[in-house]
Amino acid sequence: MKLNDELEQLLKNLHLNRILDIYGEQLSAAEKEDVPYSEFLTRLLRAQWHHRQETALAWRIKRASLPENW
Repeated sequence: MKLNDELEQLLKNLHLNRILDIYGEQLSAAEKEDVPYSEFLTRLLRAQWHHRQETALAWRIKRASLPENW
């Protein structure tokens, strides 16, 4: 399912890019599994949080400028 324009713009403005990327597939999965809305929202937010953690870790490693063979 496609995001409506307002929701898409809000996700962009709030920098919730991972949710923007996975919304459709997660919505389809939630409908198939008949999960409650709270679980659907939890899945989206969990994915966004994990994405931010991974991005932050990658940035810190890059910024640390560790030698390749340390």
